[in-house]
Amino acid sequence: MKKILRSLLMVLLVTFTLTPVFATVTSVSITSVTPASPAPGDLVQVIFNYCAGPYEDTKMVLAVSTNSSFMACNTAGQEFKVSEGGMDIGGTGPGAATANGGYNMSDNQTVAHCQDITWSIHIPTTATPGLTYYILVGGRSSYIGCNDAQAYANYSFVAPLPSPAATISKTAESSVVQPGDLVLFSIDYTFVNGTNFTITDNIPAGCVIESVSNGGIVSGSTVSWATASVPGPQASGSVWFTARVNTGTTPGTVISNTAHWAMDEIPAGGDSSAVTVTVGQPFSITKSQNVTTAAIGETVTYSFDVRAGGSAFHSLDNFDADLNGFTVAGPGPGFIWQSDAGGGHIYSYEQTGGQYPHLLRTDLGNFCFGDIQGDLYIINKASGDNDALITFRDNGLYGAAGAAYGVGISPDGSNSVGQQLWIQKYVSGTTGGTFAGAFISISTDAWYTVKIHVSDTASGVRIQAKAWLRGTAEPAAYMADWTDTAAIIAPCGYVGVQGNANNANYYDNLKIVKTTMSYPALYDTLPTELTFVGGTGADATHSAATLTGNTVKWSIFTSFVDAAYHLDLWAVVNACGTLLNRATIDTEESAPVDSNQVSINALCPESPTITPTFTITETYTDTATPTITLTSTLTPTLTETLTRTVTMTLTATPTPTVPLELTPVTNYPNPFGTSDKQTTTIVFELTADADCTITVFTLSGETIYRSGTFAGLKGRNSYPWDGKNNGNKFAASGVYFYRITAENPSGKKSAISRLAVLR
Repeated sequence: MKKILRSLLMVLLVTFTLTPVFATVTSVSITSVTPASPAPGDLVQVIFNYCAGPYEDTKMVLAVSTNSSFMACNTAGQEFKVSEGGMDIGGTGPGAATANGGYNMSDNQTVAHCQDITWSIHIPTTATPGLTYYILVGGRSSYIGCNDAQAYANYSFVAPLPSPAATISKTAESSVVQPGDLVLFSIDYTFVNGTNFTITDNIPAGCVIESVSNGGIVSGSTVSWATASVPGPQASGSVWFTARVNTGTTPGTVISNTAHWAMDEIPAGGDSSAVTVTVGQPFSITKSQNVTTAAIGETVTYSFDVRAGGSAFHSLDNFDADLNGFTVAGPGPGFIWQSDAGGGHIYSYEQTGGQYPHLLRTDLGNFCFGDIQGDLYIINKASGDNDALITFRDNGLYGAAGAAYGVGISPDGSNSVGQQLWIQKYVSGTTGGTFAGAFISISTDAWYTVKIHVSDTASGVRIQAKAWLRGTAEPAAYMADWTDTAAIIAPCGYVGVQGNANNANYYDNLKIVKTTMSYPALYDTLPTELTFVGGTGADATHSAATLTGNTVKWSIFTSFVDAAYHLDLWAVVNACGTLLNRATIDTEESAPVDSNQVSINALCPESPTITPTFTITETYTDTATPTITLTSTLTPTLTETLTRTVTMTLTATPTPTVPLELTPVTNYPNPFGTSDKQTTTIVFELTADADCTITVFTLSGETIYRSGTFAGLKGRNSYPWDGKNNGNKFAASGVYFYRITAENPSGKKSAISRLAVLR
């Protein structure tokens, strides 16, 4: 019996040894890491050993992570440096977000085996000094995902701290602002291994502070922030304040200031670079003409010099405390707003599913073009509705009456093709859907910054969008780009956020910058005595001239910077009379603004031609002069002498005298005085030749410059002034008056206008 059992056991053992062992990675161990405590960006040599079964190629991965074990794909703080994509992916920067199948070791063997492997990889530069990190090495005998290694090992290290140090960088949202505009000053900071880090900033002269970021304390003209950090890891962040420029600030004023930092380890601290903001000039329009008199059938030219464009900071909402300035629009009970339990933010949660109400900024119903930037945090929800959205040009209505654009992000793809970043449109129940998007890496439980740029083009409304992990560098290029050329577009409207019942999203730092004028248009209604011939054609900044009735119009594409436009129109005189008119510029944001009035005297055909004539009159007078001559013979002789006297009389036919009139037209450029605009040209019209002088004086009446007398001619005259006073020194920045004086035998005329010097 024992022999039988022994025989059966031998058969079983033989059968077992003849059957191949299932391939698997049985163990992984890390032998050494050099250097032992690598710093961010260091090149590291990792030696490890792994053992695997027979008959299959092993797949191995390596990641640098803040977690001691492999986590799900796209988990914040986990970067794969070795994957199916290659070795040391990402170089010194962040590595691949996912394992993508694992690195093929090409080790197919018929027997179980173990190997020592050496890999060299860079620690991501995004690693934070002072924090604990793990080098993770894992493997599988086939395709490996982010967290399904059959065996893995980890090596922990603390990223070393550098010497105490700090840097700050200050920016202003706009470099050119108008009097009364709001300016956002932001200060980005980074410090490491320091205590009691503080930032102070003096409120710029000519500004009044309106709000500060959390922790900011205003004392007199100083605002400060204090961070009571203990020595240790690197800290970074941003603080800000908003200030309004005084309404009476003179255009050309430069507002400048610098922020300062200090901490216990470096009491002297350091400064940011200086930030300057220039106060500009509101938009303007000046109209001129090529002649002051014209005959029927003659073509006249009207010219328009327009300054328009620019953008201004509107608001920054951090949602840290309340919802002042926002309102809920849409059906259902709307949003519930709840705290994120100490994180300093609140989040939206819709009470009723499928309704998608909007939380909109109440005072911004006229957003047309500009930049919107906000921070969004997507909470990981089992339902799968892990998305967040910013809405704009929203009319606050719902259903068939609703209209809006939106930009959203989602880790699982929330449009028809599964893109993680997308642009949506919904207008009046007739057009809707997703029109553009991008495949990017979006994770749950992480903050992302979304930036939207809305601009005006000849073909429609252009929307560009990008998203990136908050705290990392902003991508240079927009990731999604779409122009809405449909007949129906979302009109100018509100900006806000949107949510639904299945996801609770945090919102932070919703910043809005909008253009100072949207959809500007130039109108000129011609007198009935003129027939339109043509006007300046289209280019990249404006449309071609169009005629409706007797009104000529140019659509000017909204500009994000202050820009100058010169436009002309040509018309034929069809009747006589005095032709008076003005041009008008109109925008979405403000009431129409008129230009100066111009005048043309259209001559009637029966008007007499003034031609000097002279008449010569001859007068003949016969004069008989008797002469008596006495001779010695006493014989009388009578001699008659005839004398002709000619008298010439000049008789002038009365000739009408043209009265002297002086009309100032403009001076351009205005303002002037910068390196590329050193000279301005003063333009004026005369009805007759005259001797002219130009005098420039201050607002208080002090004369700084007087020209010599020069000959002015009938028609348009130009006089250049280089901005120097009679002492040959450049006039200081400011507003001045100039007087044009013209004199001839028929009289004396003068006119006063204004110019600005900007240095």
